[in-house]
Amino acid sequence: MDRTISLKEHISNKDKCNIGASHGVWAKTEILCSNGDLIYNPYGKSSFAPGCPFTKSTNMVVLPGAQRVLEDVFSIPGTQIPIPTLHEMDGIGSMPDSGAPTETYLTPNGERTIVYRYGNFCQLFAVGITGHAENDVSVYPVSYNEKDITLSRVNTDGLTVTGTLIPFRYTAETLSEIDRKKYFGKKVNEDGIISYYYKRFESEPVIKHIWKTGEDVEEETMVDPADVWDNSAGLNSIESFTEIILKVTKHDIKEWFINLEQEDRTRINTIALLTGEYVDDSSSGTAQPYGDYRDVRLFSKLCIPVEYLTLSKDLHIIYRIYSN
Repeated sequence: MDRTISLKEHISNKDKCNIGASHGVWAKTEILCSNGDLIYNPYGKSSFAPGCPFTKSTNMVVLPGAQRVLEDVFSIPGTQIPIPTLHEMDGIGSMPDSGAPTETYLTPNGERTIVYRYGNFCQLFAVGITGHAENDVSVYPVSYNEKDITLSRVNTDGLTVTGTLIPFRYTAETLSEIDRKKYFGKKVNEDGIISYYYKRFESEPVIKHIWKTGEDVEEETMVDPADVWDNSAGLNSIESFTEIILKVTKHDIKEWFINLEQEDRTRINTIALLTGEYVDDSSSGTAQPYGDYRDVRLFSKLCIPVEYLTLSKDLHIIYRIYSN
């Protein structure tokens, strides 16, 4: 008689986990926001200048992001729940959705079609406001079955929580060559003003492995490749994470609030990571084509205490996704 064994392993999608009891691809995340100067550390955790105040939050890898990971790891499509793109829902992005990929690869059972085209990965972020217009205090938790910053849902307190996606740029002017490499998600409004809803990460994400040599945050060193497989050197715990640097400049989103005559209340309290594929618009006929992203989907999302953006400060965000 055949015997069946059921095994379970969790990819954590919760804001907080007991790391000692549960391990997953996202057992822990850490997002630090500050208007202070960023100190980038290529050999450990980046930080802010000494004495700079900062807020600390955790994110939620939502259903679209969790399905994306499972599809990538096992190279199988998730067919039970179709994941819509932001272009499909909100008309954002000058590139239409691409449809199913046709590229194939060989397996022992014959050819299979790739799930995502090459170049489609997590490389963008978006910002917005979630909550009540008159309430800057409450931080509403992200629900696992969300697919967008834009939303309208009934919260546990019985009140309707709305979410608004805010463009980084809102202008009729032509973007500079430098800005064309930063801002995407182009949408032309009825008045002719163009909104750019996505922004590239400030720098390429970096995977880091660190020995925890003490309780203090500063007591850590990068793992030496010569030691990592040596059991005699493995008494210290290792932290493995991807560190992403995001930046909302003092000029970002201002134009949109100025249009609403709310310049003094320029603010955000929601940050989302997005996946997508960059495509050049060769039909533009310019030396520097206006490229944009297609097939953009929500990967993860968090709500933070309201951050007001002043005319003199940038908001730096250190975003870490841990794998242990």
